[in-house]
Amino acid sequence: MARKSTYEELEQRVKELERKVYELMEAEGALRNKEEMVRALLTATTDSVFLTDLDGIIIASNKLAAQRFGKNMNEFTGKCVWDFLPLELAKTKKAHIDDLIRSGKPAYYEEERKAHFFYYSIYPVLDARGKVERIAFFARDVTKRKQAEEVLRESEEKYRNILESIEDGYFEVDIA
Repeated sequence: MARKSTYEELEQRVKELERKVYELMEAEGALRNKEEMVRALLTATTDSVFLTDLDGIIIASNKLAAQRFGKNMNEFTGKCVWDFLPLELAKTKKAHIDDLIRSGKPAYYEEERKAHFFYYSIYPVLDARGKVERIAFFARDVTKRKQAEEVLRESEEKYRNILESIEDGYFEVDIA
């Protein structure tokens, strides 16, 4: 069998390199599209969203999360989330996160902070072996909902007091 000429070998290598470059360009474009989708998801929500490593270092976030901590994106990303909280609160929250890391199960709770109510959803992000490698935090401002619930509770209480103070008989009819 005759050996390919040096020119043919070189031509074959160039074609292979061209194919690899093309594949890399396609992969880079796909990665850029995925990054744009993630950025769109982070900015579309009215929730504060951030991702930390197991030590609490903020890996990624949306602008709203940084703002709610009184920071800009440069002051927020790459910093430890626990440093933005009062020491005792940071200790308490860190203990809850340590429990989440051990259990591998999400946590949900409400909290009042500076006259605002927040509903937190905190999720473990697992690696390929199922071990927690990151923590995803979502915080929704539910202040308006809590205020509406309080107005409703007060209204129900007022209505109940009125009904209880009536000395005459009372009944309701539902015509359906």
